[in-house]
Amino acid sequence: MAGTPITQQQVNLYMSYRKNPKHSQVNAAAKASFSERTALLQPITLFEVLIEKAPDKVDQSYLRTLQRKVKRWRAKHGREQEVIFLQRHIPGVMGISDYTWMNKLKITLAGELFEHKLYDYRLVYSGWTYVQACLGADSFESLPSGLQNAFWRSGGVPAAHRTDSLSGHGRKADHSAPPRTDP
Repeated sequence: MAGTPITQQQVNLYMSYRKNPKHSQVNAAAKASFSERTALLQPITLFEVLIEKAPDKVDQSYLRTLQRKVKRWRAKHGREQEVIFLQRHIPGVMGISDYTWMNKLKITLAGELFEHKLYDYRLVYSGWTYVQACLGADSFESLPSGLQNAFWRSGGVPAAHRTDSLSGHGRKADHSAPPRTDP
């Protein structure tokens, strides 16, 4: 029940279940009748258990040391933390482009399969986008054309442009053929 403090009996029950490797933290908490979040025992709770188990060996001066050790243990063995690398985008600095094969959509024109890809250009800061359909598999011809058209439509050229490796865009992948070995 929310807001109800857990009893020492629940803590003892939880700890006994946690000693068994078959019981996860969630499972042990449920058996002790409290939430998984409550089961994230604070150092003070551990300290109280230590005092109860060995009152002659532990005194109040150990609390801060225990808190530091628990903090280090959580950093090393605790739940994985989400890592975020913040990016700062500046107007006019970066343009990016890539291709997307559209063949999986099985688009037909006059009953014939329309095999094509899209050249997608984007200004990173504003999100402005230019898209151009490209026929065939030759990216080396479509890249300068698509890039030039995107620059023209956007009204300028960014300081830098990035695209992925174009080595896979020059031809369609033929998975039935053996891999090429160049000397």
